[in-house]
Amino acid sequence: MAALRNVSIGPRLMGAFGVILILLVVTVGMGVWQLRALSAIAHDLATIDNEKLQLAVRWRQTIDLNWIRTKAAILDGDAARIATWQKEMDATSEISGASRQRIIELVHSPEGKAMLQDVDDARAAYRDPRAALMKRRATGEDVSKALDAELRPLADRYSGTIQK
Repeated sequence: MAALRNVSIGPRLMGAFGVILILLVVTVGMGVWQLRALSAIAHDLATIDNEKLQLAVRWRQTIDLNWIRTKAAILDGDAARIATWQKEMDATSEISGASRQRIIELVHSPEGKAMLQDVDDARAAYRDPRAALMKRRATGEDVSKALDAELRPLADRYSGTIQK
C-alpha cells in the first residue's frame, strides 16, 4: 500500500480505468454470449418447435375427424356405406401418418421419444378394436353400445396422448 502512495495520481487513475475497462469488456462479452444463446433458443421455438406443434395439432385433428367418421359409420343405418366411410378414414389416416412421420424426424430428446412411444401404444390399442368393430358393423351387427363402452375410451386416450 505504501508503494501505491508513492505513485503519482495519473498512473493510479490509468490503472483504475484499466481495471474498469477489463470488467466492462468481460461483462459485454458475457452479454453477447447470452444473447447468442437466446437467439438460438428463439430460432428453435420459431421454427422446429412451432412445426412440431402444428404437426401435432394436425395429427390430433385428423384423429378426431376419424373418430367422428367412425361413429357416423357405426351409427349409419345402412351398413353398405361402411366402405365409403372407410375410404374417407383411410385418406385422413394418410395425413395423420405424414404428420406422425415428420414429428418422429423432428424429435430427438429421450422424453419426446417416450411420448411418441406412448402415442404409438395408444394408437395400436385403438386401431385394432376399431377395425374389429367396423367389420362387425359391416356384417349388419348392431355395435352401437360397444362404440361408447369400448372404443370411445381408447379414442380419447389416443387423442389425449397427442395433446400431451
